[in-house]
Amino acid sequence: MNLNKLILAMIAISFFVFISENVIAGSGECTQSGYDYCYYSRYTYYSAEAFAKVYWKFIDGNGNTYKNGFPGGYAVKYLNVDVGYSGDYLYEMKNYASWDSLDDTCSEYGCAGNEASAGIKRIASAGQTYNTCLAYEAYDRNDNNGYWAWTTAGYGFLNNCGLSIKVVNCYANTDCSSNYYCDKLGTWNQWSCQLKDCELGQTRCSGMNYQICENYKWKDNGLTVGQCNVNCLQGQTKCDSTNYNTCSLSYTWSNLGPTINQCGVTCISGDKCDNGKYLTCESFKYKDNGYIVGKCGIECINESFCDGQLLSECMNYKLIDKGRTVGQCGVFCTLDSECDYKCSEGYCKSFMEYNKTMIFVISGAVFIIAVIFSLVILRRK
Repeated sequence: MNLNKLILAMIAISFFVFISENVIAGSGECTQSGYDYCYYSRYTYYSAEAFAKVYWKFIDGNGNTYKNGFPGGYAVKYLNVDVGYSGDYLYEMKNYASWDSLDDTCSEYGCAGNEASAGIKRIASAGQTYNTCLAYEAYDRNDNNGYWAWTTAGYGFLNNCGLSIKVVNCYANTDCSSNYYCDKLGTWNQWSCQLKDCELGQTRCSGMNYQICENYKWKDNGLTVGQCNVNCLQGQTKCDSTNYNTCSLSYTWSNLGPTINQCGVTCISGDKCDNGKYLTCESFKYKDNGYIVGKCGIECINESFCDGQLLSECMNYKLIDKGRTVGQCGVFCTLDSECDYKCSEGYCKSFMEYNKTMIFVISGAVFIIAVIFSLVILRRK
C-alpha cells in the first residue's frame, strides 16, 4: 500500500519558505499529540496572516491506528476517522487523482470540496472493507487592515492508493467479553465472539464417548481406547500369552483362553496322525513324535519277524509275509534242486533222513514176518 503524504499548499509544493519585505510563507509536516498525520501551511501578506493545519488518523474499536498497525492487518469492531484542524474550513476528499486537482478547486473564497466537521466519524463496521482513498484539507483566510491572505494544508491518500482495511468483529480472545472467545472459523467477515462451552485442553466423558475441548467447543471423538472405560473396540482381538481375547459388547477384553488357530495355539489336547507320523499336543502345539509302531497304522519301522520258519519283512511301515526264505528263520532251502536229495520243511535231507519212516515201517514188517515164520517152524517140530 502506497501512502501519499502530499500537502496542498497554495504558494509552495513540499516545504517552502519565502521571505520578503511584505510576504512570509511556509509549510511542512508537523506533529499533533494523539494523531498520526499532520500538515500545516502559513501565509502572511503585510498585516494579514493565514494559518491552516490538518491532523487526523484511522482508529478501530480497540484504539489501534492504521499507521501503527492493526492486529493481523484487521481493524477490530469498527473503523473510525478522527480528524481535527486549524483554520476556517475543513474539506474531505475521496479518490482525488492528485493534489494539483485539489489546488484547482480553491481560491480566496474557499474550496469546492465536501465541507466536513472535526471529530470522530464511523466509516466502516464489522464485516466491511474500507478501500476509499481518503484525504483532508484545511482552509484559512485572514483579512486585516485592508489586506487579506489565504492558504490550505492537506494530507491523505490519493486515487489508486491501494487502501484496503478489513473490519472484523474480533481478532483475539481479548477482543471479547469474559467467558467469550473469538471464533475465527470461516472467512474473516464471519469471525465473531462466542460463548465458551469449555476451556482449551479440558476433556470429559459423555457416556463412553471421549470429548476434547477444541476452539472452546466440545468435540466428540466417539469411542476412544484408553478413555471413558473403553479398553477396546468391536472387532479388535489380542493375545495374552496363549490366551485369545476378543472385545466384548461392553468394550472390555473377554478372555477366551487357548483357542485353536489363535495366538500360536494349534491344539488344546489329544493327538493326531499326519501321514503316518504320530503327533501329540504339548503346550498347545503339536509335537512330531515320528513313526511309532502301534500308532497311525504303523506296524513296523524297518525290522523283520520270524513266525517259525515264516518270514515277515517291514515294507513302507507294513509287515509283508515273505513265507519261507532261504537264509532267514532257519530256512536252508525251499526247492529240491537246492539239496542233494530232497528239501523238506526248509532243510536238505538225505535218502535215509527223508525215507526213515518208510524204512522203519518196512523194517518192522520184516521183523514181524520173521517172527511169524519162526513160530511156524517151531510148531512143526
